[in-house]
Amino acid sequence: MLKNEINEEEKYFNNNIKQFYNEYKIVFTPIYFPSFYKENFFLVLKFKNFGIYHNDIEENFGICRIDNNECIKYAEFFDDITPTIQKFKNFILNNKLNELIGEE
Repeated sequence: MLKNEINEEEKYFNNNIKQFYNEYKIVFTPIYFPSFYKENFFLVLKFKNFGIYHNDIEENFGICRIDNNECIKYAEFFDDITPTIQKFKNFILNNKLNELIGEE
């Protein structure tokens, strides 16, 4: 179960990751992927119109751009949420989120 998976990993978050996660985590929210998957995954963290989702088919986390509760551009990254949060945070700090998912 996703909640248990994140709760287990949360025990090992460093202070930096924990602070970011706590600031931007949301109640797990279904988000539709209209392109390749054509189904819902769960959004677990949101910053502006970007978020971290969990792909339950491939059992990994990714980052997506959100428009009208749909993930319109995405990039999948890691099996664990910690490195995905770190990557997401780094791209936010460097103002390069659009580059992360292949947009100019």
